[in-house]
Amino acid sequence: MATFQQKITKFLAEYRGILKKDLDITAWKQKVNALGIKRTVLQHDNEIILFTKAHQVLKDFTGWLETNNNRPAWYSGIEEFYEYLKNFLAEHRIENNKVININQQASRAIVEAIQLMNMPESHKNFTSLNRIDYCGKIIAQYGTANQQQMFGKAVKDFQNQALNFSVPLLENFEKYLKEFSTVTHKTKVY
Repeated sequence: MATFQQKITKFLAEYRGILKKDLDITAWKQKVNALGIKRTVLQHDNEIILFTKAHQVLKDFTGWLETNNNRPAWYSGIEEFYEYLKNFLAEHRIENNKVININQQASRAIVEAIQLMNMPESHKNFTSLNRIDYCGKIIAQYGTANQQQMFGKAVKDFQNQALNFSVPLLENFEKYLKEFSTVTHKTKVY
C-alpha cells in the first residue's frame, strides 16, 4: 500500500506533466519553480510540506481548468484527475504534525470504542468512558454516516451493560454530531 507521501508525489509529478503539455518551456519552468514541484525538490519534502504544496497545486489547477474550460480536451481524463486529487486531499488532514487519513482515523476510533465497551466490568471506569467519548467525537467529526450509525448502535447496545456510562456517551455523541454538522450536513444516525 502506497503511503501518503508516495501518492501525493505521484500526483504532483502528473501535474507537472499536464503543465508541460500546455506551457512553453520557460513558462513551465517558472510555474514548476513557483509551485515548488521540481522532482529534485519533492524528494526532500516531508509529508506536511507535500500536503501544503498539493493544496497550492489544487488551487492552481482550479484556475487552469477555468481558463481552459472552452478549449477542446487535449488530455483525456484531466477533469477526472482533478476530482481524484481534490477528493484525495479532502480525505486527509494535518494533526499533531502528521498527515492523517480521516476515514482511517474514524475506523480506528470505532474499533477502539467497541473494544473498550466490551471490556470486563472490573475494567470499566471513567478513564475508559472518557476514551470512548473521545472516540465518539472523532467518529462524529470524521466518520461516514455508516460509521456514525455503527457507533451509535454500539453505544445503545452498551446501555444494557452500563447504563450510567452510556447515557452521557449518547448525549455527548449527539452534541458532537450537531457541532460538526455545521461544517457538513449529517443526519441523525441512531
